[in-house]
Amino acid sequence: MRMTKNTWQTAGALAAATLLAACGGGGGGTQETSPPASQRAAITAQNQAVVADETVSSALAPVETLGAGGVTPKSSGGRPPVLALARRYFAALPSLALPGGGTWTKAQETQTIACSGGGTITVTANDADNNGALSAGDSVAMAFDNCVEPEGRVGGSLQFAVSAYDASSGSMGATLAFNSFSLAAGGDAVNANGTLAMASSITSSDRWSLSLSTSQLTVGGTIAGRTETRQLSDYSATVSQEPSGTTVLTRYQARGDLGSSAISGGSVHFETTTPFTVTGAASTPSSGVMQVTGAGGSALRLTALADGQLQRELDADGNGSFESSTIGAWPAL
Repeated sequence: MRMTKNTWQTAGALAAATLLAACGGGGGGTQETSPPASQRAAITAQNQAVVADETVSSALAPVETLGAGGVTPKSSGGRPPVLALARRYFAALPSLALPGGGTWTKAQETQTIACSGGGTITVTANDADNNGALSAGDSVAMAFDNCVEPEGRVGGSLQFAVSAYDASSGSMGATLAFNSFSLAAGGDAVNANGTLAMASSITSSDRWSLSLSTSQLTVGGTIAGRTETRQLSDYSATVSQEPSGTTVLTRYQARGDLGSSAISGGSVHFETTTPFTVTGAASTPSSGVMQVTGAGGSALRLTALADGQLQRELDADGNGSFESSTIGAWPAL
């Protein structure tokens, strides 16, 4: 497993930039917990806006915030960009750093790297087949010990288990484990726990695809005095990009269960029925449909419209007919 220069020394900064936004804003001072996925919340006229915002922000942000080639997270003011951080680390695996730009010489080796403001990151690499290159079966673990970067204090750990790697194209598969991965800054704190499997297929810089899945991933934190939790369960998503004339089209879709402390009474199930499509460098999709289902068959149909708009159609009584329709702004991610 060949290691090159300087990636892990910026780990704390990357964590801070993405984790701090993972739970979004809030106020008050109350503490809330995410309901179990087995308990469904009813979708009503009163909570439909919250359900729409929470579902779009939590279910689509993991794929919508990915940038060119599926590698660089776009600037995001919403949640959970902790998954975009995971993708950034995922892409960096072939070129993990050692102090001074050295290389790993053992099948398993541990190095401790100083953070810019104090504390350390301990990086352990296991070259399972001892072939000196990244390959299936290799793993990397990062442990943050009071790691202080300009954006805040990073703690907990991340582990990667590599399932596939093609050095010629950069295509790769790996499972990431979050273990109390956390950031504290300015009185706010965010943490992530769970696993995320990722697999990329790269043909060229403008033609690629990425799949994501998790049985359970929880992001929680206290922002401006309000504690919130969001949990994705039985989640899967795909994002792909391809050329179209002089521009590119990015398509993404997701399905799974969402439990959120902002949604009273339980979780909701979501599934993309028509992939969301983004043209070029647009910040929001211009087409795509997602169905959100709650208790008693209550449902919300979310349709992306042009100019950053989102149509919400509500079926509160679960009879299969949408009795109301509202158009508003696409939720911030």
